[in-house]
Amino acid sequence: SSERPVHIFGGDVDTLTSADLDNLVAYLLQLDDDEPGPASRTAHIRIVQPSPGQTVSTHDKLRIMVDVTPALGNVDYVAFYAGAERLSTDDSPLYYWEWQNPPAGEHTITARLVYENGLSTVSSAVKVTVTP
Repeated sequence: SSERPVHIFGGDVDTLTSADLDNLVAYLLQLDDDEPGPASRTAHIRIVQPSPGQTVSTHDKLRIMVDVTPALGNVDYVAFYAGAERLSTDDSPLYYWEWQNPPAGEHTITARLVYENGLSTVSSAVKVTVTP
């Protein structure tokens, strides 16, 4: 791999490989998704199912489906969460998971898009209610 000197504030800091520099740029882009920039470099993951505020029964399947716009490398997988509990992962496009017989109560659903280079981004939360 090729190496290039990195200049920060006019001085040489270190010599990085191209892959190291790409990872650093991707990490810096991930730090502040609110900054304007080219859409092609902004990663997004958005829950499209369930709908915010949706109510389902404990006897139903709760489908969690996301829309992914990768920009920071190759996607490794998407992880699905209810609160802090990781429910499942999916490593094939059309990322979704069906939660069989979810427990009664209110659940905060999120999804994490994880890249092969280890970087990740998290969706906004969607709250759902499961009734007995």
